[in-house]
Amino acid sequence: MKCKLNISNSQAGRPQTFARSSMIGTVDVEATRQVVAALVVTGEKLMLDLLRVGKDDAPKEYLCVGYQDNLFLELGLEFSNDKKSCHLVFNLPDAGRFLKAAELNIPEQSTIRIVLETYQAPDVAAYVNKVLLSMGVGVAGDDCVIKEGDARLEGQQVAFCLNNMKCRMQITAGGHAGNGGKRCSVYSTPEAGGTRQAYAAIAVTDEKFIMDLKRVGKDDVPNEYFCCPYSAVLCKDIGLQHSNDAVNSHLQITLPDASRFFGASKGDLDVPQGTTIQVMLDTWMAPDICMFVKHKVNMFALSRDSDCQISLEDARLAGKQVVFHLNSMKCRLQTLDAAVQLTRSSILESPESAAKRMVFAALVCTEDMLVLDMKRVGKDPDPKEVLSIPYEDARCAQMGLEFSNDSANSHLHIVLPDAATFLNLSNVDFEVPPNGTITFVMDTWKAPDIAMFVKQKINKAARAAAAAGS
Repeated sequence: MKCKLNISNSQAGRPQTFARSSMIGTVDVEATRQVVAALVVTGEKLMLDLLRVGKDDAPKEYLCVGYQDNLFLELGLEFSNDKKSCHLVFNLPDAGRFLKAAELNIPEQSTIRIVLETYQAPDVAAYVNKVLLSMGVGVAGDDCVIKEGDARLEGQQVAFCLNNMKCRMQITAGGHAGNGGKRCSVYSTPEAGGTRQAYAAIAVTDEKFIMDLKRVGKDDVPNEYFCCPYSAVLCKDIGLQHSNDAVNSHLQITLPDASRFFGASKGDLDVPQGTTIQVMLDTWMAPDICMFVKHKVNMFALSRDSDCQISLEDARLAGKQVVFHLNSMKCRLQTLDAAVQLTRSSILESPESAAKRMVFAALVCTEDMLVLDMKRVGKDPDPKEVLSIPYEDARCAQMGLEFSNDSANSHLHIVLPDAATFLNLSNVDFEVPPNGTITFVMDTWKAPDIAMFVKQKINKAARAAAAAGS
């Protein structure tokens, strides 16, 4: 692997004033000799050999440290990304204690930064951290973990689980101070920084988004910060963004009116009503987490909004024999009449303009009547009845039932001339002008069967009425 060594600081003075190996660079002077590295990571230790190009006949051991060695706790292991590659970074404070090769000529108490180019950098860092945790080794305060057996994860598929992440928390809107003029020490504001370091653990499952928090020097164990199912309406309010720089990717979690998310876990982390909190974490998984959570939230929101159903226990169906029963169908309301277009609702579409709001429908055809309920996405919490009409009703003779097919689906068309005479106007809170025609178009492969069945029932009812009249 390509490798760079740089002295980042020295208490004795500027590093370049000291004799040093040609393989080590400084802030002001590049190294003059290229270096390649070999790295081995086992379950017990980490080993690094280096070869100076044009100088060494064979690699030399420069670093060999066990995870349980106290020295290892001072070794900083990081990773970063740029447009070309990933980088695994070792920060060695007072580096002479770590490095075995005497010819490096390292000034006393200097910090050396070793940078290796490898696409496996995130995996190496994650593996070493995982091994440390399993061995009960960690930096003081750096043990914020959501474990595999956590009850909140039971029966769920975990997509992402990130532990022991340094966390920055900022109050960006609302009260910059908590109750009584105070705020929790982990929160910073535009005017003042936080006074206490916090670590976070995040679990992203197929059902919920969880974050635990541990304040260094304050909390003995991690505490739940929020646990939000995607199915909860509240989850739609969580803002998720990611950004990248030359060093890493960053995940930003925005909690508007944050106290709503804390639930029973508020404690002294609570903030005044209306306060917005931003939680910032550095992780190369930031883009993936954002996309996954947003997809899940949208999927559950669509499922919730599209949940338009007529139950078989519905009072309107009491004593009826149900022949067709279709729930949560995509539905479009179309009009060709200019009068309707002038006053049309956001759910009506015309040849010139598309509808602005999606609609789902539920349709039931019994042996003697047709029932149609409708739900507007983002508008109606529950479905509303828009049409309920027996086949023997004289208006049915004017109602059109048609079907069409395309490469994707079949479509049922219910055409209502002078629609105001058909629709349950107490539930339809948009104006339907007199004589205006509205067509309900629903996507269902049963469209041909429904159209033929209803037409047959209407014709049969009409013949029976004509026979009774004669």
